Amino acid sequence: MTYNARTFWELAELKFIDDIKRDDLFRAGSLMFIATVIAGSINFFFHIVMGNLLSPETYGEFSALYALFFFLSYILIKTLRDINARFVSKFKGRDYHHLIPLFHSRMTIRMLIFGTITLLIFSAASGFFTSFLHISSNTLVLLVGLAFVFTWIIPINSGTMQGLQRFKNLSAIIIFQASAKFIIGTGLVIIGFGIFGAIIGLVIGLFLVLILSFYLVRDVVKLRFTKSKSSLIDDPSKIEKLRDNETRMMNLESSDVAKFSLHVLIAVSCLTIPTNIDILIVKHFFTSQETALYTAASVFGKMIYFLPVGITLVMYPKVVEAQTKMDGTWNILTRSIIYTIVPTGLIVLMLWLFPSFFLGLFYPDVYTDASSILRLYGPFMFFFSLISVLVHYNMALNRYGFIYFFACYSISGLALIWFHHESLEQILQIFLGISIIFFFLGYMISLRYPHKTEPSR
Repeated sequence: MTYNARTFWELAELKFIDDIKRDDLFRAGSLMFIATVIAGSINFFFHIVMGNLLSPETYGEFSALYALFFFLSYILIKTLRDINARFVSKFKGRDYHHLIPLFHSRMTIRMLIFGTITLLIFSAASGFFTSFLHISSNTLVLLVGLAFVFTWIIPINSGTMQGLQRFKNLSAIIIFQASAKFIIGTGLVIIGFGIFGAIIGLVIGLFLVLILSFYLVRDVVKLRFTKSKSSLIDDPSKIEKLRDNETRMMNLESSDVAKFSLHVLIAVSCLTIPTNIDILIVKHFFTSQETALYTAASVFGKMIYFLPVGITLVMYPKVVEAQTKMDGTWNILTRSIIYTIVPTGLIVLMLWLFPSFFLGLFYPDVYTDASSILRLYGPFMFFFSLISVLVHYNMALNRYGFIYFFACYSISGLALIWFHHESLEQILQIFLGISIIFFFLGYMISLRYPHKTEPSR
């Protein structure tokens, strides 16, 4: 049988497509990508509906409250989910599955205590938030604080799903959370509750998500109350050795949680600055109508950032497990970056070419004035998405130095826009410039040690 040049390239193309289809990162990432797209679309239309049902002034107020909630909850959810995903992945990699229920229950009890304390603190500070953001009612801020309480427990369950690589369950949580908020919040606004209905819908939606998350990890909760692995062993010496190993493992992981939590908290906090703090700063320095224009552009722009979230959700536990087994991780990063560039690049191009069309399609005519803002927001979110992939990769490898490097990015951007905010476009020009610089610097830092993994204890 003879092969001509065309046949060769056809076979090569088929092999490439087949390899992509068999790539577990691609398959799981595609599932999470679809879930993120669905949830992102629902969140997108939630903002669109609010922008049409509420007046521009009230919509600007709602945007500030939502950004405040998202800033606080995103930090907490990402931190706790990454912590749980990391240690559950390590237990899974070491074949210590029986320790996962114990770790889950310990974290749940701790977060119940912390959640109660933070509710009291948030209530005491609600007056400050009301004044700083120029919110008309203190009750609205208190409702945001109540919604914030549920975000202490939900990531314990979702992080367990992520660590066990149960991406179907995790995708269900992501979609359900967006759907519940949209249906309940929109319904309450339509029947006359206004901005209060939108925030109350957020609270009720998160409560329902909490219930669903416990249902999806019910097997882990049940295992906590079953007999331990040691009860299945007859040899007393083996039982004692196993118990000693279990105790040592739990003590090591418990002591490591505090150290890892600090660095994850820093990284996640810095991730929220370019995506949420910018709106709070705009609300502080600009009028409510200008905030509404900026928010409209950011709703489209942030789709670019949240699309590759599914890739990082899959990449993170796979890198941790590969590190635990002393396998290479650079290939995982390379594929994750490629899978991020393709969809985000296409969206950036469309938003750059037709900003007025997309704004006019979903918002009233007054919002088409945000076209110049949207043209800058897209490229900014493109490079920020790639930076996010690098951050999660280095966090999974315990490269804490990279987290401090990333902190310099967020702090410098925040400082620059605090002192230079003559226009909305200037704010985005600053973020776009430093995003380009820090992405290439961050990639070169990650590239320096492409095969290095730190041995697990």
